[in-house]
Amino acid sequence: MKNMCKIISIHNVSKNINGKDVLNNIDLEIYKKGISVITGHNGAGKSTLLKIIAGISHPDSGKITYPEKNYLSNSSFIFQKPIFLNRTVKDNLLFALNSQEEQLEKKELLTNELLRKLEILHLYETPAKKLSSGEQQLIAFIRAIITKPSLLFLDEPTSNLDYKNEKLINDILLDISRDIKIIITCQSDKQIKLFTDTPIFMQNGMII
Repeated sequence: MKNMCKIISIHNVSKNINGKDVLNNIDLEIYKKGISVITGHNGAGKSTLLKIIAGISHPDSGKITYPEKNYLSNSSFIFQKPIFLNRTVKDNLLFALNSQEEQLEKKELLTNELLRKLEILHLYETPAKKLSSGEQQLIAFIRAIITKPSLLFLDEPTSNLDYKNEKLINDILLDISRDIKIIITCQSDKQIKLFTDTPIFMQNGMII
């Protein structure tokens, strides 16, 4: 570990939500290499910790430092329940690329390529909010990676997917993890073993 590049340091982080201690004095180091997996039972604090690391939520106490600040500024987050604009899949994906300098034609080719890879190109003109929960999860995944973030956060991204689509997502994650740091929460033993030999186990708001 000493020779690996540290990108996030978490020291004594605690969080109370509605009178409940969700996180208790968390100490954790996140390194650049590979996929970091946070696992544990329902209510262990996985999602809360992930959101705090991503800067979406803030701890009540403790400190988080980012030695390589550009990692957090160029990041994407996939929630368990995706949020979409009241527009088509196409418009939602192109909106995510608005800040990119590529021409519209190149942006459409990129989104089409990913939709085709996941075998959901037929959904391109469908209103995003009318998709099934599994389809929405796939679109949220595409929306998160098309911007080519340096850091990708995923909160149980395959929980609503069937085996075929879960495998597709897992294969893509393994592929892009060569260039993108990925931090993911999940409970699947199979998925954990696929991604890492050193998962981060949580129980009752603590790392064990």
